[in-house]
Amino acid sequence: MMDKYDPRFLRAPVISAEQSEEIRQALEEVRAMKAAQSTPSLEANASVPPRTAATAVHDRGRFHPHTSGEFDGFGEVQFAIDGVLPVQGLAVFFGAPQSGKSALSLEVMRALVTGSSWFGRETLQRNVWFVAAEGQSGLRQRVKAMEKHFQLQLPDAARFVFDEINLMKEDDVDALKARIVEHGGVQVIVIDTLACAMAGGDENSSKDMGKVLSAAKALQHAIGGLVILVHHTGKDASRGMRGHSSLLAALDVAIEVKRHENHRTWHLAKARDAEDGVAGAFLLEKVELEPDSKGRPRSSIVVVQTEMPKEEAAAREPAYKHQRTALGLLKVQLAEIEAVSDGEPATITFDRAVDMVKGSIGADPKHQKLRAQDAIRGLIKGAYLSEQDGVLSLPGEQETDG
Repeated sequence: MMDKYDPRFLRAPVISAEQSEEIRQALEEVRAMKAAQSTPSLEANASVPPRTAATAVHDRGRFHPHTSGEFDGFGEVQFAIDGVLPVQGLAVFFGAPQSGKSALSLEVMRALVTGSSWFGRETLQRNVWFVAAEGQSGLRQRVKAMEKHFQLQLPDAARFVFDEINLMKEDDVDALKARIVEHGGVQVIVIDTLACAMAGGDENSSKDMGKVLSAAKALQHAIGGLVILVHHTGKDASRGMRGHSSLLAALDVAIEVKRHENHRTWHLAKARDAEDGVAGAFLLEKVELEPDSKGRPRSSIVVVQTEMPKEEAAAREPAYKHQRTALGLLKVQLAEIEAVSDGEPATITFDRAVDMVKGSIGADPKHQKLRAQDAIRGLIKGAYLSEQDGVLSLPGEQETDG
């Protein structure tokens, strides 16, 4: 007797529509089962975030046209660190040498694998791999210092990879993916540093940076989670991170880390799904370790949160050129207004601020007004300016109704 799942059955001369549909569904189920068995999942055996309604919507196939009425089904953006790092995306921690960016990214790892708060922010417990492309020995000592300071041993959810990786080589990326599958999946990957992970590439080349970003995004999509790159600023730190501008454009989050005389700070230089201007301060505290095999003393450092100095909040600068230009001009204008205001708070209307700034914005004349408006709105969002009823002032200087 011919099995009804045999494809030859479809050529039978007489068959009802109901039977045909039953056979089609059965064949689809068999194909799906075979595909699932032959394709390993990076999420297998891992603690993965719950599927959102957005994932279910994507099952309809590519390019499905959504109505606005379907938007509620997509759900809210989930954060691994509340208001800072999303569950899924591409992020960069960047700063000058010795700024503390690697130490801070390691502290992110500790918070995520233990589910502990990070600078007072809730975290979602994650499995994290830290790929140390440089400073492997120093990293091992920092981990030991961290465990001693917090009186804990990092759980198995924290893993460290000390082999070199080149994101410009497909074989390296595929090998890392395969290892992740072998170990049951991961949800966050930290790669320290980007420069070491693109050996032979030119950071300023759009082609090379594009290749690296493509590899980082491929890793991010493969794990269905978050990839964090640790990166450097250029010679002029005020111009932000080193390399081609496509890097900043591709990021969901960029966190700048700065070193000051007595402390370090971090702030969100870019946040696609979070509020700009979020910041924190920390110290690098020395921790004494066990002597080495020859009895010589050893020590390392650990990140310890501290209060943000008030003067530091006032001294921070916007990450974007147009915003820096606008803020500088408005500070001068507000200072001049304050000098003749008999002690009244210095204010300026939004429209007047736009008119004053637009001529100094480096854009095509027909776009200058729009760019000035965007820059000023960005300053308001980042708390560089206060706004009330269309009137602007420096933070803390405008009177409110309580």
